[in-house]
Amino acid sequence: DLITLREDDSVRELKDMGVGVPRIILTADPAFAINDVNEFAADEILKNAGIEKDKPYACISVRKWKNAPENFNELCAKMADYISEKYNITPVFIPMQYPYDASVGRNIVMAMKKKGVFIGKRLDLPTMLGIVAKSEIVISVRLHMLIYATMKSVPCIGIAYDPKVSNFQKYIGQPYYIDPRALEGEDYKAMIDSCMENAAQIKEDLAGRVEEFK
Repeated sequence: DLITLREDDSVRELKDMGVGVPRIILTADPAFAINDVNEFAADEILKNAGIEKDKPYACISVRKWKNAPENFNELCAKMADYISEKYNITPVFIPMQYPYDASVGRNIVMAMKKKGVFIGKRLDLPTMLGIVAKSEIVISVRLHMLIYATMKSVPCIGIAYDPKVSNFQKYIGQPYYIDPRALEGEDYKAMIDSCMENAAQIKEDLAGRVEEFK
């Protein structure tokens, strides 16, 4: 009866394939309709993980996928160390799909030279949104972690293991995404620096887009 898509590159791709029936509508991911945030539970999770109140942190979400670089964990550990060392921000790894994402996040934290935190439990969505909302920056392989960051107007960088990640970032007007293979060249440093330096403007821009998506 109907096809709904969450960004314009997907609309163009279907049209390029010659798909014209059924009706195609460009809309937003349904997650943007969610308003339930549990700040109390988020604070408890962070406290139990050793993140003191008002201590800045970054949310990082990773996952397994078929064609991931063999040294992906080591490259992510270096990236997390860079955030920690340059900005004194604690990297907090959140498994979006627990326990499926758990081993990747845990192994990256173990490979870090600086302090990193792994949240080793399943989080409900209101708690996850509460944690994301208070973070300084979000870096994610998982698309919906980027969506949650956008919902809470938090600067975010996508690791584009799939075109849906880069497509979403372009659609929200944020050119912050990187091919996983490019992590080897440490291109992420300039991207992180840009996000941190322009955080206030990014937050303002995202806040405007969120209302549109809602």
